[in-house]
Amino acid sequence: MRAKLALDSKPTTGYAVVTLKTTEETVKFTNVRDLKARTSAVLRTVEKGNTVLVTTHGRPTAMLVPVSEDDIEDALLAYSPILRKKIEEGLKDIQAGRAMSLADYASRRAKQKAKSL
Repeated sequence: MRAKLALDSKPTTGYAVVTLKTTEETVKFTNVRDLKARTSAVLRTVEKGNTVLVTTHGRPTAMLVPVSEDDIEDALLAYSPILRKKIEEGLKDIQAGRAMSLADYASRRAKQKAKSL
């Protein structure tokens, strides 16, 4: 299927935009100057579920995509080496048998509290 490229001569977004329509996904294009001048309008476009490709001198620079809370969690896991290291250490502990269930932990903790009273 061929992508349709349309220049919005009177964009409703308030900033210059080119829309690329592929199968079912719409990607909007804007340049850095328009992004700087109309950041809030561009972000509202993204909040509505549209992807915006930002260009500098006609070359792609960044892509703004809508995100959910799950997406943020995935990004933290993907880009946080410290968090990934801790998860890997935890998985190794589980495989080595150095872990306990939450119920066992709660029971052990309750006994420790009772002794300290």
